[in-house]
Amino acid sequence: MRKFLKISFALFTLVFTISALAQTAAEADGTKCTFLGETDSGKRIVYVFDCSGSILNIFDSVRHDILKSVDGLKPEQLFNIVCFQEQSFRAVDGKIMLSITPKNRRRACDFLDHMYVKGETNPIPGLEFAFKQKADLIYLLVDGDFNGPGNEAVVKFCKEKAGKAKINTIAFISKDNTDKREDMEFVKALKAITKNSGGKFRIVTEEDMGK
Repeated sequence: MRKFLKISFALFTLVFTISALAQTAAEADGTKCTFLGETDSGKRIVYVFDCSGSILNIFDSVRHDILKSVDGLKPEQLFNIVCFQEQSFRAVDGKIMLSITPKNRRRACDFLDHMYVKGETNPIPGLEFAFKQKADLIYLLVDGDFNGPGNEAVVKFCKEKAGKAKINTIAFISKDNTDKREDMEFVKALKAITKNSGGKFRIVTEEDMGK
């Protein structure tokens, strides 16, 4: 029994050490990225977020949290920010990924300051742009159904076009919403996108933002 416990403890120690070393390596090579309290790794990061009319109440908080995340990136990383609404999108730069410099941080801030919300939710044009930029980490932020193309169409598009990009999906849900969150159709769609790409899914409310 003692021998078994010693082996089990040794295996646990080995697994913990490997995990710690992997995390240290990710931080050392400049791939760490923190957004809304969650940390992941990526060198080419694109924030793709909903600018449809329904997100008005939390729009300022979303902008704040994106800029906070960008501020934490390292010189080895590249980024872009994509806002989608109706059948189109806008990006900080419509051609290339941006390096982490004071000038590009100001560009990102100015871009978000001049954005406004309108229309329906269709992320496909913005996601297609992110995929073409060869992003390896994408944050997809929405607050409801993809009422432009439909939830299933977006899931299918991401599965077929994402390539090596990992998509972390975030569902913004009002604290006053009494529906069962896990049963919401757009939540199911975001979970499917996450599963297919190897990313992470998270539900956040107003209370989770700005921290």
